[in-house]
Amino acid sequence: MENPMVNKNNEIDLLELAASCYRRKFMIILLFIVAVALAVGYLFIAVPTYEASVTIMVKPISESSSSLSSLISGSTMGSSSKITTEVELMKSRRNLNNALSMLDLDSYQTKDGIKYSEFEKPLSAISMDGKVTVSTVKDTSLVKITVSDSSPEFACDYANALAISYNELLTQIAKKATQTSLEFLDAQIPINLKETEEATRALAEFQVNNNILQVTQDSKEALLEYNYLLKRRAPLELEVAKADAIINSFTGFISQSDIEANEKVVALMADIESAQEEILKYDLLNLSAQSTSAKSILNSSQESRYINLNQSIESLDKSLTALIIDMVDADRTSANQYAKAMSQKIKAELEIKLIDIEAEKNNAFLETVPEIERQLSELQTQVEIYSKMSVSLMQMLQEAKLKDSAISDNVSEIDLAEVPEKPVSPKKAMILLVAGFAGICLGCLLAIVLEWNDKAFYTIDDVKKELPSNIPFLGWIPMLKRKAHERYFGSVVLNHPNSFESERYKHIASTVLFVNKNRKRVISVCASEKNIGKTSVMVNISVAFAQQGYKVLLVDGDLRMPSCETFFNIEGSGFGLVDAVMDNVPIEECILKPISTLDNLHLLPCGTRPKVPSVVLAQESFTTVLIRLKEIYDFIVIDAPPLTFASELLNILNVSTDAICVLRAGISQKDYFKDLINTFSDTDVNILGVCLNGYIYQRGHNSSSFGYGYGYYTKKADDVEDIKSIVKGVGIFSSRRRYYRKRYKQDMKYREKKSHFAKVERIYPYLDNNNT
Repeated sequence: MENPMVNKNNEIDLLELAASCYRRKFMIILLFIVAVALAVGYLFIAVPTYEASVTIMVKPISESSSSLSSLISGSTMGSSSKITTEVELMKSRRNLNNALSMLDLDSYQTKDGIKYSEFEKPLSAISMDGKVTVSTVKDTSLVKITVSDSSPEFACDYANALAISYNELLTQIAKKATQTSLEFLDAQIPINLKETEEATRALAEFQVNNNILQVTQDSKEALLEYNYLLKRRAPLELEVAKADAIINSFTGFISQSDIEANEKVVALMADIESAQEEILKYDLLNLSAQSTSAKSILNSSQESRYINLNQSIESLDKSLTALIIDMVDADRTSANQYAKAMSQKIKAELEIKLIDIEAEKNNAFLETVPEIERQLSELQTQVEIYSKMSVSLMQMLQEAKLKDSAISDNVSEIDLAEVPEKPVSPKKAMILLVAGFAGICLGCLLAIVLEWNDKAFYTIDDVKKELPSNIPFLGWIPMLKRKAHERYFGSVVLNHPNSFESERYKHIASTVLFVNKNRKRVISVCASEKNIGKTSVMVNISVAFAQQGYKVLLVDGDLRMPSCETFFNIEGSGFGLVDAVMDNVPIEECILKPISTLDNLHLLPCGTRPKVPSVVLAQESFTTVLIRLKEIYDFIVIDAPPLTFASELLNILNVSTDAICVLRAGISQKDYFKDLINTFSDTDVNILGVCLNGYIYQRGHNSSSFGYGYGYYTKKADDVEDIKSIVKGVGIFSSRRRYYRKRYKQDMKYREKKSHFAKVERIYPYLDNNNT
């Protein structure tokens, strides 16, 4: 079954969607008001938030601790360095807590007068993390620190405190590496001087005691490679010691053994060791060439390979450093310093290992050198090594001092934070706008959902969409204006034969007659629900039949709620259908003439109220009575019970030749109507068609007032006003649902009203005229 919001092609009708929203405009307005009211309530209780921002320029730590050559040459390579690591330190717990410690929390209060130092949960880095925002300007060193808080003074002061604390933090980190180097060098230089002095004294004593000053040329050549390895090993040991000093300055970091157990680290170490081993072989070949005064014995391809090996070691060193950084659970700057020192140590230890292996291979050559000359050579080599190390340490000390003195403030304040005057949230205009828009959207959505789920028939198109192709639409009947001062105030065709409403009934009657006028017919007037107006439809089309000369019998088949006698304002009670079927009362004593001026319209009322109506209609005598009456009358029109009492309806349909379905605009439901049509499929009854009762025809659908002026049907002013009340000029955007429900309730009250006229005397046409 199609939904009223979807047309035959299952396409959404946007005009119908708009109409649905308009019909429920008061609900949409109400939701709009509620949404705005809630937004106002939120704004009333919401705590305003202020923002204060400070803009700083950050100098990378690598620039603060640049190399000696950079300081001497005035290089500014550091100015283009990335500051990603430095920015990450801004929201570190250490920096947030340091900035809090700079403030006097007793001087700040909430709007309730509670001091910041008296919070149940004290302020900490965790609670402040969500209030601090750090942003950078692309391709620059500018950083903007924004603090949000309910206190504008606290937001301002904390933003400035963060900048100060941040500068101190970066400076401490930059100085830490150089201070460690200075401490190491200050401790190592005295030791080296002492070792140099001792080596020099030992050499002099050995020369005096053994009366030897130099080794022979042959011994010098034999000891050349051995001495070279000793000289190469010494600075590597110093490098390991320096790296150890830096590593030991960090506590709680991953150990070297754990690092070297990593599979990726093991693979990198193997590659580094392989490259170092090949480089060492090339260096020893060059050493032999130097002893014979040759410049180099390496060809161009070997020299190219030598260069590539050194570049490969640099690349592997960077990869190892990056891998160690990822393994260290610390801030980026500390992890970077630790990883560099650890990588340097690992690389130096690998090379020392290779040198020791190569030195073992030279033991055979040492045996050809006299013992005294070998000892002299070792002492001379030690003096040379310690002397060179002394010079190297002094250079490193001077460089470290220059680095330390070059470290200055890493943060330059560009714009200090100021106390904000206006809160940044809540944004009143935006919240009210969004709330209003949300209220309207929710209202429209709810209106569309309600319309989608509203299964009532409202328009002629709604009826035609639901009708099977073999069932015609007979017509529509307008919303009637009740007039209690009329004797038959439900029979429009009788009271106002020339009225517009009367013409609608006559149109339906004519359509029924047109179908087949050559045979006698039993017509059941049915409805899917009760109080739809089927009795009014039945009576008016029957009157129309009678006015055209047909002999018509009305049968009140709705035994649970019989209404025909009340409809015609007939006095008292007497025999009827129940009595004729159950008690064999002569049918002549049951049939009435409801309208004294219309001789060919008769009524067979309900009679005695049965306890079980379905039993009466299931009697064979009921069928017998109708067969007899069918021989007398041209039309027998039965007021059938609604679909709610399906068993009784089926009994009536089984004795009927035709049926008319009545729908009430705005009341009848599509699901029930479908059930009614399915009920007909169980019988042989012919469905003449469907009529829509109580319909408000909208003037904009066709021509104004159906193509005629109001005066076409009547000249009376009152009647013209009646027609105006029927033909509504409200267009498609009418509040039809509410109006239909209202009129339906009025009709329910109308059923209980009584005519102002006296009751009509019961007239028995067959007894009075002696007809049988």
